[in-house]
Amino acid sequence: MSEYIAVLVDVKEFKKLPEEFLPYVDIKASTEGREPKEGEKIAIFNISTTSSYAVIFLDEGKTIEQIKAEIENDAGAKMNHESAQALKNALH
Repeated sequence: MSEYIAVLVDVKEFKKLPEEFLPYVDIKASTEGREPKEGEKIAIFNISTTSSYAVIFLDEGKTIEQIKAEIENDAGAKMNHESAQALKNALH
């Protein structure tokens, strides 16, 4: 069981992300072999008790369960309930 909690910080289009998150986006894009596109939605999660962030590309059709699994795999963290609710709203 993970001891870390992923808390949703923001969901924005790539071009509207604050500059401080861009290095995290670049790393995630590199690991997925992709280039972030203008207009693409991206979710940023803070990993509690750390200074790390998890980046999730919100591809069309991606589900909350897929996002939870991706965060667990990438950051070893579980998404909190409030973040899951906010993300559900952002996906629709």
